[in-house]
Amino acid sequence: MSEKEDLSNTQHEERKSGLDQTINERMRSNEDFTNDMERNWYELRPAGTQPERRSNHTSFVHEDRMYIYGGHDIREGELDNLWFFELDKMGSLRELADNSPGPDRFDRFAWQKVETTGNGPGPISHHATVVSGNKMVLIGGSCVNNSKVYSLDLKSFKWECFSTSGYQKEKDHIPESLDEHTACPYGDSIITFGGFVGGERSNLVHSYDVK
Repeated sequence: MSEKEDLSNTQHEERKSGLDQTINERMRSNEDFTNDMERNWYELRPAGTQPERRSNHTSFVHEDRMYIYGGHDIREGELDNLWFFELDKMGSLRELADNSPGPDRFDRFAWQKVETTGNGPGPISHHATVVSGNKMVLIGGSCVNNSKVYSLDLKSFKWECFSTSGYQKEKDHIPESLDEHTACPYGDSIITFGGFVGGERSNLVHSYDVK
């Protein structure tokens, strides 16, 4: 083998070794990033029109969509709107956390506002929502008469108002002015706990039949 051929082979092996090292470093970097994503918070910024800033709203998930409803804005007061984004269009968290995401990000991860119909609660905050089948059930909150229970069909987006007869308590025990409480589904019922009733802290548990 000539000296020229020997030099060429040496350079080839060096380039191959350098490429292998680069690939291994990138693989380790990807693993480190994945592990890092599992341990840390990242701010994701959806494209397009954004919901108003708010606090004391509720969020819930139904069929790969995350919704937010109501809430309080320091300037606008209580809000009466429903927004969602599609979880299955988020793409990879790594790409969305990147400072230079792909151009199709705008089609994948954006807030969308929902127009609802029917008899809803109106502007509200400090409420609780629970998903039951294809309906979102809302109990309590900062509206005028929040002893009513509301249901939003998540297919037609039509509100319906229920009477308080569903409470599995005597009428005198129906929670009036219930807000800042928690709620969870239990069988065919929704259980509420705590919060404020008539401005006083509450340690009571209530059950509402949603059959």
